[in-house]
Amino acid sequence: MAAAGLGVLVVCGVLVANRTVLGTDVAVFRRVNHWQGWLYPPMWTVQLSGVIGALPLVAAAAALLRRLRLAAATLLKAWLKAWPRWSCSVTGQRKPCPDVILRGQSAAHGLSCPPGHAMVIFAITALVAPYFKGW
Repeated sequence: MAAAGLGVLVVCGVLVANRTVLGTDVAVFRRVNHWQGWLYPPMWTVQLSGVIGALPLVAAAAALLRRLRLAAATLLKAWLKAWPRWSCSVTGQRKPCPDVILRGQSAAHGLSCPPGHAMVIFAITALVAPYFKGW
């Protein structure tokens, strides 16, 4: 599973480095970034609660269902998620838009990291999927 995840990371890194997805990425980013400013606080709250709470909740549910390996793996991922954004140095993508509307404490320049909520949902999917073989 870890090798598959690393493979996906490498392929995505190559696509980003070659600017293969840049046009679509910029178009989607601009569309979402120019939504109304009042949407930021509720969207940020939901996103942050998922980043902070999703992995411990999945680990607790796995422990209650006596899936101790899944609980341990999920807690390990939660611990790794707390590390600095090493993934920024792996992907190395620059932030795509000069006309960005900044909200919160976002930086206009520098590297664009994979969002925490995207990394969390990918981790949950990759860890839980083997337990749903018959579905």
